[in-house]
Amino acid sequence: MRICIFGASTTYGSGDSEMGGWVDRLKVYLAKKNYKNQTYNLGISGATSEMLLERMECEVKPRRLDVVIVGLGGNDSSYREKLGRRFVELDEFKNNLNKIFGIAKKYTNKIIFLGAYEMDEARTNPTEWNEYIFYKNKDLKEYNDIVEDFCIKNKIDFINIYNLDLKENLIDGVHVDGAGHEKIFQKVKKDLLKNKII
Repeated sequence: MRICIFGASTTYGSGDSEMGGWVDRLKVYLAKKNYKNQTYNLGISGATSEMLLERMECEVKPRRLDVVIVGLGGNDSSYREKLGRRFVELDEFKNNLNKIFGIAKKYTNKIIFLGAYEMDEARTNPTEWNEYIFYKNKDLKEYNDIVEDFCIKNKIDFINIYNLDLKENLIDGVHVDGAGHEKIFQKVKKDLLKNKII
């Protein structure tokens, strides 16, 4: 089985000093089940739905994937003071969601979307690394709900981690530590097993 996992910094594994994040934990778990399983971590720090569209097809096509997991919403919903708006506004986000789904459908019918998680607003307005970037939970929830509704409408799996209780694991208000990645991994694994994906 070949799984491609797209997302941003949390998918990539940022904040985890123990391992390569929740995706690497899933990779190890699946490899132990069957050494032929291949899990590709295609997360890029700062990625948005717009950026994913630019590279998704060329990443997916040569890998002949069986399953695609796409994490969306966090960076799209962030407020950018220099732009005077959220990074990817709602209408564009919805349009990108449709396009991403369309690309994935060309290669597999096992498509899963992963939502965003609640952040620590006391440390994200603005963020510690950029005074012009803000993350607000009401925006994160709005984008998360859009992805969930899209999945319901299209009868595909949605892994909801918004209320996963990661606040104590946020190292900078946004990124989770190793224990936080473990929580995400356990939730993802549970849902994939429940829906007979793995």
